[in-house]
Amino acid sequence: MDEGGTRGWHPFRLEATGEYDPRPTGQGVLRAIVPLRVLGPRAVRVPSRAMIDTGSPVTILNRELAEAAGIYVDGLDSGPNVTLRGLRNRPTRSAMVEMELNGVPHRWTGQICIPEDDPPMRFSILGFEGFLDNWSLMIHASARRFGVRYTGP
Repeated sequence: MDEGGTRGWHPFRLEATGEYDPRPTGQGVLRAIVPLRVLGPRAVRVPSRAMIDTGSPVTILNRELAEAAGIYVDGLDSGPNVTLRGLRNRPTRSAMVEMELNGVPHRWTGQICIPEDDPPMRFSILGFEGFLDNWSLMIHASARRFGVRYTGP
């Protein structure tokens, strides 16, 4: 992965999130966090931060972010139940939304889920459906870096 973003890769730094880390180094758990912007129906770009989660089958936005972008949860179709913060079967609402990563010249439209009960979420979650089905991810953990490359249509 090159620093300049040539060959389609866009570099970012892994972030220590302050979560409990049982390793002797205690550096904190490293996460792939990106600057996400959601483009809502009002053509407003709402900035936020999102964690890339390769184990999540769906992309999850919190209700506050969705509504700031003009996506009103109560009018959306029912989505799948999700496990979030260890709690299973949380009902969601689902929509197709346009998104972009700050500083990366690609927009994509992806399926997102918004939990109906609006649990506290530090980051939106970029999972397989809605993000990884359009992007490749490469992690270089010892250098505390990762890169993403757009592979969508």
